[in-house]
Amino acid sequence: MIIRHRELLMTDPRSCCHLSATVLSVVVTSFIAPPANAQVWFHNTVTRNLTSTARPDTLELTAVGHQPDSLNVSLVIKVDGRVAYRDTWKSVYYFQYDDPVTKLPRMYVDSVVRAELNRFFSDNFGPVDTADLRKPVGENGDGARSRIARQLKEDRYMQQHGIGTRDDLSPGDYQAIVRMPVDTSEVAAIAADILRRTKIAFTYFSGGESTQTIAWSPSRRRFFSVWGCC
Repeated sequence: MIIRHRELLMTDPRSCCHLSATVLSVVVTSFIAPPANAQVWFHNTVTRNLTSTARPDTLELTAVGHQPDSLNVSLVIKVDGRVAYRDTWKSVYYFQYDDPVTKLPRMYVDSVVRAELNRFFSDNFGPVDTADLRKPVGENGDGARSRIARQLKEDRYMQQHGIGTRDDLSPGDYQAIVRMPVDTSEVAAIAADILRRTKIAFTYFSGGESTQTIAWSPSRRRFFSVWGCC
């Protein structure tokens, strides 16, 4: 399941406004199911304490497929042994600004994908941006609280309409979500929770124009996207 505030995202799956979140405290993007005979092309696991608890959390990056330009890449974060966050994307997104990937030398394609995956967890853990989390909804249309508000609204809309994944949302659905009211007290409580209890956020790049930062809300027991950019 994917959180997307997109007028642009209906055509650009990796734009700067791509967010990820779900219902029931598990954040999942639109799931790209690998073929039955798919092979693991890349896998890396790190442990970091993103939830400010005694037990470290596990972050797993996996790329499945046979060719570097057609891999299904997934990020899975486990908290207390259960999946609390999942995002998936395609390796071809790393070539959004290159020539058509089919025209690129195979060695170049392989080296680019391997470099992106190898550095995925490098220097991407840092303090939560406290200044941005304190800005009220609306002051910065793409600020942390505005992003949290969008995730809550999309979650609520999907629950109400029985929509399973963000990719099933139509342009009309997104227009309806934009018009939904924002519970600013709920958003403020989540922001305060992150500010008070969460020390480390994680920023990652998933190709195209999608770089985002996620932070853990202990009271909601889920990750929220609190920053994103091109």
